[in-house]
Amino acid sequence: MTYIGIALGGFPRLRMTRTTITLLGVGALLITEQIKFKDIGQFLDLNTLILLFGMMIINANLQLAGFFSLAGGAILRFTHTPRGLLALEIVLAAVLSALFLNDTICLMLTPLILDITFSVKRSPIPYLIALAAASNIGSVATLTGNPQNMIIGIASGISYTHFALHWRRFLCLA
Repeated sequence: MTYIGIALGGFPRLRMTRTTITLLGVGALLITEQIKFKDIGQFLDLNTLILLFGMMIINANLQLAGFFSLAGGAILRFTHTPRGLLALEIVLAAVLSALFLNDTICLMLTPLILDITFSVKRSPIPYLIALAAASNIGSVATLTGNPQNMIIGIASGISYTHFALHWRRFLCLA
């Protein structure tokens, strides 16, 4: 039920969001003793959680400071068509997601995309879908690209360059 609720985005009749559903799912695991409360820490990667939390704080401060409006104006002066904006967004999201955590890039670029699309009276949906796709594609290139790669890197001890070189070799074979 937890996965169904998350996939659906919530249960509107029950006034439950994804967050509420997730918390209830964890509660159900604890009540049914499928996991013990003392073992919850084993299921959390604090490095990733701290990084995401820190990025959310930075994002909120950038919003308050007016950064997204300023950056959106600069981007609109550079791109003159909807396709140009989409192309720039895709390249930017993919490259930045290879260098930084893709979740971080989605957190940082979503308010920017919303600000830009609303200011030019365009639907943000295609741009947000492109952001999600491009950031996922770019994130597979490096150990810092996504949380899964970070966990693999930490657990295995693979170096950043070793991972990136093997990723490039995989691309050549595909």
